[in-house]
Amino acid sequence: MVMKMLVAPQEATILIGPGGNNAKQLTEMTGSKLQLSGKTEFYPFARMQELCVKGLDAESVHNGVMQALHFLSEETGKISGGELDVEEGGARVHFILPLAAAEAIVGRGGEIIKAMCVASGMKIHVEDIVVGDGDASEQVFSCAGPLTGCQHIVPAMLEQISDFVMQPWFTNWAMNVHASQSILSVVRYKESESPSAAIKTWVSMTGFSAFGAAPNDKLMIKGLPISTTDDDLKAVFGQYGTVKHAKVLPVAASKTVAGFVPLESVSEAKWIVENIDGQIPQGLTSPLEVLAMANVGHHGFSPAFRVLVNRKIMERQAFENRRLMKDVLHSPCLLPQLATFLIPG
Repeated sequence: MVMKMLVAPQEATILIGPGGNNAKQLTEMTGSKLQLSGKTEFYPFARMQELCVKGLDAESVHNGVMQALHFLSEETGKISGGELDVEEGGARVHFILPLAAAEAIVGRGGEIIKAMCVASGMKIHVEDIVVGDGDASEQVFSCAGPLTGCQHIVPAMLEQISDFVMQPWFTNWAMNVHASQSILSVVRYKESESPSAAIKTWVSMTGFSAFGAAPNDKLMIKGLPISTTDDDLKAVFGQYGTVKHAKVLPVAASKTVAGFVPLESVSEAKWIVENIDGQIPQGLTSPLEVLAMANVGHHGFSPAFRVLVNRKIMERQAFENRRLMKDVLHSPCLLPQLATFLIPG
């Protein structure tokens, strides 16, 4: 049996302990073993190491995970999960689940995940990306709330994983470690995702707070009406803070769009995330998802990321051009106009 998690580098150091004492003590106490990716081997799009807790059965793995969480919270009374300003007695814990288990938890209507939230008092965010391919596919579940909630979340997550332990693909997933692998080789999107949604996913994965990045004064807004302009976006969030400028992403293949909003300060951005996320801002008619942007180096997005976004934008434009041409060729009104344009005189 195995349970996978993400931990910040400083947390990984605590788990190992001086001379490996904490890891040895955990094994002696629970019968499970810790397996950590290297100090510079990070999970895709997260500056966090991959932790695997392995044991002969679910009980030993459960005990191993709980002991690991105890080590992490022993000194400070909280688990940061790579985030700053975690409240006293709070926890930020990130679980990696095989795709089949992830889909079962979300399920129709989300009844299982809702029950987990109620029982634990924690909020659970399912990250958009699917990491890996085939048998090794997985998703990250980020949990935030009281430290005591881990007593409910850990066995609940473990129960969902245990349901698939007899599947022929489980061993492959359990042994596979995605940390340090090439981003392009391990990240994929759901087959139903449109090119524009892919652009938003790339942005949200690379620039925004999925896991382990320090917040700054920039926000990503999802769920905006498709007619939203830059000025509209600035006006909406100008009600809650000093907006430097606003930019709506140049995509339009879904019913909603996303945008960037840099604020005057980190405190303003934090307030908006805490108070507007999931709510309906004044002037709109539907709730928005507000994500805190993560710091990505001193010079913003990496060149590789910009190349990927540009590629996606070009794919989007090519898609729109093909659709437009199809509409023209099937329109008795537009076809003569096209002919006149292409063959002057």
